[in-house]
Amino acid sequence: MALKGDRTVIMTEMKFVAASQAMTAGGIVSLDTAASGNNGTVSYAANPSGALPIGVLTVNVGDYDWTARPRFVEKPDVAYGEQLGLIAIGQVRTNMVSGTPTTGQTAYLAASGYVSATQATGAPTVGQFVSEGDADGYYYVDVRL
Repeated sequence: MALKGDRTVIMTEMKFVAASQAMTAGGIVSLDTAASGNNGTVSYAANPSGALPIGVLTVNVGDYDWTARPRFVEKPDVAYGEQLGLIAIGQVRTNMVSGTPTTGQTAYLAASGYVSATQATGAPTVGQFVSEGDADGYYYVDVRL
C-alpha cells in the first residue's frame, strides 16, 4: 500500500505519535489514546465504528533501531513512539481504498486505515473521492478531517 507524491496539502497535524503498529503511508490513522500535552497515540483502526480519524499517514512506521542503521532523508521512516506528520486537509493519491468508488462519492473510514465509498456501521466521513482509480489502483481523495 502506498501514497503517491502528487498531493495538495492544506493543513497538517504534527502533535501525534505512532503506536506500536507497523503502518505503511497512505492510510488514515485514528486516535488510540489521548495523552496530556501534545502526544496522543494514533494507529490504523481495526474497526472504523466510532473511530476518530486524525489524518493521512505520510511516512512508513516500523520497529526501527536508529543505532543499528542510519535514517535516510530520501525515504522517511518513523519508529514506534516517534512524532508523525499527518495530512488533515488536502488531496492525496492513495491505493488504500476498499472497493471501487467513483468520482464524487463520499469517502468513509474503513478497517485498517483504508477509505471506502461504502459506510460501515458507525464509520466516520473522511472526505470525498475526486477521481476514478487509475491503472495501478490509486484514487485521488479530498480529505477533510
